[in-house]
Amino acid sequence: MSHIRELDGMQVLAVANRNIGRIAGTIKELDIGYDEIVLVESKNKINLEDNNISTITIEDSRLDINIRKKLNQLAGEDKLIVADDLAVLFVLDDVDVIVDATGVHVVQHLSNLYTLLF
Repeated sequence: MSHIRELDGMQVLAVANRNIGRIAGTIKELDIGYDEIVLVESKNKINLEDNNISTITIEDSRLDINIRKKLNQLAGEDKLIVADDLAVLFVLDDVDVIVDATGVHVVQHLSNLYTLLF
């Protein structure tokens, strides 16, 4: 996530990972304020220490129309959507590319490709 943010023209709109704690650690390292993120969680699944984080709970893994509208509204307000379910990324209207970046080397290859294309 940190390396993708450094690429010109690339904006991280949302992040999905089953391990929300890992994402929370990265967010702290990047100095992203809790007021800039929204957690989208499965019911009773996430238990983070900070109660100042906005949270949307998905019951029974459903993304109904109201949740979809709310997520797109928040994304349009430059909130970082952080989810424990990859399906959340597919309902965001402004997502053009989904990058599976499980390591730094993957992002470096993406950076090289981006440089070649543009």
